[in-house]
Amino acid sequence: MTEEEQTKIAVPSIDEIMSSSEPLQTLDIDAGEGKGFTVTYRAMSWLDKSACVAKATEFYLNDDGKPQTMFHVDIYFREALKKLLVSFPYPVSDKILNGLKPHIGEQLQTIIPAALGESPTNLDRESEKPSKAGKQKTRSRSATQSK
Repeated sequence: MTEEEQTKIAVPSIDEIMSSSEPLQTLDIDAGEGKGFTVTYRAMSWLDKSACVAKATEFYLNDDGKPQTMFHVDIYFREALKKLLVSFPYPVSDKILNGLKPHIGEQLQTIIPAALGESPTNLDRESEKPSKAGKQKTRSRSATQSK
């Protein structure tokens, strides 16, 4: 890009680059038996997402003494919900989030962004919507494995 082309590019305002300027969104949760509630959530900032990934990543040495990582999806989901939820009819605590019935957790999971990269589901919707991946632990073979 030439210097002249660079000067023609408009610099975005601070509001245009801050996740805090994104409008709050709502999600209606079906609790079953004709009951439900609405949650309000905000966009997750880049560093909020990084902090959730960091809390969910465990580093350890395997039996051969080689460094390994384990990503705990359950921890990522719980930490992400703590950052995302603005209005929730119950305390947003580890105890409450860990104890949610699967059909409630699956609905909340739809607002959680994919931890690393984009999932095919996200790409289909062309958005930062969350991954539909199941709650499972995954291991990488080495620290050099790419995302």
